[in-house]
Amino acid sequence: MKPRIALYGWAFDPPQLAHETIAREAIKQLNLDKLYIVPSWPRSDKVYKASQEYREKIMEIFTENINSPKVELSKDFLDWKIKNTTLNTDKLFRQKLWFSPYQIFWSDVIDNMWERDPAGEVALRLPKIIVKRPWFEVDTSKIDNFILLEPFKNSEVADLSSTLIRENIKKRVFDWLNGVLANFIDQNKLYI
Repeated sequence: MKPRIALYGWAFDPPQLAHETIAREAIKQLNLDKLYIVPSWPRSDKVYKASQEYREKIMEIFTENINSPKVELSKDFLDWKIKNTTLNTDKLFRQKLWFSPYQIFWSDVIDNMWERDPAGEVALRLPKIIVKRPWFEVDTSKIDNFILLEPFKNSEVADLSSTLIRENIKKRVFDWLNGVLANFIDQNKLYI
């Protein structure tokens, strides 16, 4: 039986308590053997607010704070040499693991799967963990090969966004960040 491994690929700009909740609940609810944190590289629709060097340190702090031997930071894309589209990420991990691990997606990106990949490889072939937002109705008729994760049943962080977090950091409000990460961001004057 192959191990239950998932890839948690996101911008994490910066990682906040909703991200931590998803990681912890994925491990717990889905009985994962390993969860790789896979920060994304620069994209045309995303300009990162922290330098590559700071992003790596931020991601190390984030991963350590999840405090689980099942969590590992993948630095494969942090050097920005390999473009980590969903399919490229799958290809890289298939080479490492010999199978396609689950990839974590928000429920509201299901429609985008077909726009970005008209052949449907992501929507149909890839194993997926779909993160359900409490207020968002999930239409699973367009996808296959998925598990639904509901990490926010008893959580106040479901509607957090990194945009909101960055706006708060500019005001020196560090709610919704773990303490170690908040101190690092504050000391280095990031996201100001």
